Amino acid sequence: MKNKRFDGNLVTITAGAIYSAGDIVIQGDYIGVAVNDIANGAEGVIDPCGAFELAKTTGTAYTVGQRAYWDTATAKVVVVPGADTVFVGKVFVAAASGDALCIVYLTGTFPASNGAGIADLNSATLTPVTGNATGDINAALLEQDAVNTAIDAKLNAILAAIQ
Repeated sequence: MKNKRFDGNLVTITAGAIYSAGDIVIQGDYIGVAVNDIANGAEGVIDPCGAFELAKTTGTAYTVGQRAYWDTATAKVVVVPGADTVFVGKVFVAAASGDALCIVYLTGTFPASNGAGIADLNSATLTPVTGNATGDINAALLEQDAVNTAIDAKLNAILAAIQ
């Protein structure tokens, strides 16, 4: 194929901080692991895809397939999204509660957000429609419309990020 320029396995970034080889690097929509040490302001290479051993929080067991988030405040993988977390991939190998490390499969680049938006949509509840009162039905339809609008906004943000 004559128009392919790169395999796309590695991404070159300009570092906004100092990174050591093996550190998680989050820059814009790119999330990956530093291949080598990178000085602040220097170009460096990150690997955004593959299974990596990363620090995790102790006290919680991780199961294969759980969503994995990087906690930027603690520099560790967590499995519950929060204000300081960014979705990075999936738990690849189960880790016991006392383990300090876990293996996470980074699945590429993602918008740098905490991933809580989809969880927020999953926890959205609709007011049950009781009886045949027109007001109850209209209220439920308005609430459903708000959920649909939120889903549309999230999907559009995801599509824009991958284009």
